[in-house]
Amino acid sequence: MTAPQPAASDIRFRVLYVSHTAHMGGAETVLLRILPHLRHVAPTVLTPPGELADALEGAGVAVVRSRYLGKLAKSSNRLWPLAFARRFIGSQAELWRLLRRLRPDVVQANTFYATLYALLPARLRRIPLVWHMHDCIAGRRSFAWLSRLYARHVAAIVAVSRAVRDELTAVGVPGERIHVVYNSVEQRPAAPTAPPAFADDLTAFARGHHPLVGMLGTVQPEKGMLEVVQALPALRRQAPEAGVVVAGAPRDPEQERYRARIVAWAEANGVREHVLWLGKIRDVRAFFAGIDVFCHYPVFPDSLPTVVTEALLAGRPVVASRMGGNPELLDDGALGTLVPVGDPEALAAALADPPPPLTAHQQAAYLARFAPHVQEAALERIYTDIAGRASAKA
Repeated sequence: MTAPQPAASDIRFRVLYVSHTAHMGGAETVLLRILPHLRHVAPTVLTPPGELADALEGAGVAVVRSRYLGKLAKSSNRLWPLAFARRFIGSQAELWRLLRRLRPDVVQANTFYATLYALLPARLRRIPLVWHMHDCIAGRRSFAWLSRLYARHVAAIVAVSRAVRDELTAVGVPGERIHVVYNSVEQRPAAPTAPPAFADDLTAFARGHHPLVGMLGTVQPEKGMLEVVQALPALRRQAPEAGVVVAGAPRDPEQERYRARIVAWAEANGVREHVLWLGKIRDVRAFFAGIDVFCHYPVFPDSLPTVVTEALLAGRPVVASRMGGNPELLDDGALGTLVPVGDPEALAAALADPPPPLTAHQQAAYLARFAPHVQEAALERIYTDIAGRASAKA
C-alpha cells in the first residue's frame, strides 16, 4: 500500500538515504518501515536494483537505482578488491552527480559500508552526512579504525542501541556525537489473505513436537542456529517432544555450507527429524502463531534484533543470548530469559521452562517505545540540530 505523501508546505528536510545493498536485511527493513510515514521529510533513496528498491517504490518512496552500489561476494570472488575499486570509483562519480542534481539538506548513510561510499562526495559537496550505525563492531579492527575516521567527518552518528553506542565509544568515537535512536517496528501486521505456503508443514510438525522452538533470520553462523540445534538433545532430555523450526534461508554459498553443517550435525546426533526448515517466509505473524517459544541466540553481537520485538508483540515467550542488543530489548531479563553464549545446558533449561509472554498492558507499553513517530521525531531533532550548526557556520 502506498503511504500518503506529505504536503510540500510540511516538508522541512530533503534527505538522500544511501543503502549499499539490495536485499531486505535488518537495516533495509528499517528504511521500508519508516520512510513512507515521514511527515516532514522528503526522502530519496539511492540503492542497487532489487528487492529493496522495488519495495520502496511500491510504498511511494522516490528511488534512484545505483549502477555501482551492491554487496560483494568476497567468499566466492578472489578478485573482489578489484570489484570494490571499480564500485567505489563509480559510486563517487554517481553520488557527486546525484547530490548536485537533488541538493539535499542531509545525506544519511544507512549502513556502515554505505558511509564509506557517501563520505567523500558529501564532504566535497558540503552536505551534512549522518552515519546510521546498525552493526556491532565486536573486535573487528577494520570497523574500529574506519569508525574513528567516520566520526571525524560526519555531522552526526545514529546508533540503533546502547550496545552499539558503547562499542563505538570503546574504540574512541566521542560519545557526545552519538544519538541512540531505536528502530521502529511494524505497528499493525497485515492480516494474511490466505494461509501461507508453510502452514501445512508447520502444523503437521507441531502435532508431534512440544515445546516448539522457533528461530527466524538468515541462516548464517552469527545467528547461532547451530548452537540451538546442538542444545536440542539436552532439551529433549527435559522435554522429550521438543522440536526446532527454522524460518529463513541462506543467501550465499558460505551460508549454504553452514546450513549443511547444521543438517549433518543433527543427522549424526539423532535429531534431524526434530528440526524443520521452512525456508524464507513472508507471513511472520503466522510463523509466531505456530510456535511455542521464540529463540534468538546470536553468538556474535546483534545490535537491535527486531525479531525479538516482533516475537514479544506477537505474544511469544522469548529466550535470547545475553549479547548485543538482546538485554536492552528484554529489559535485562525482565521481559524474557537471557542465557550465556556457549552453555547448551543453560539454553536447554531456559527453553524447557520459558518465561511468560507479555501481557496486553506490557505489549502496549513496549509498542510505544518502538512506534514510528518516536523514531521520526528523533531523526528530525538530529536534522534540525545539523541545520542549525550549518546556519551558524554560514
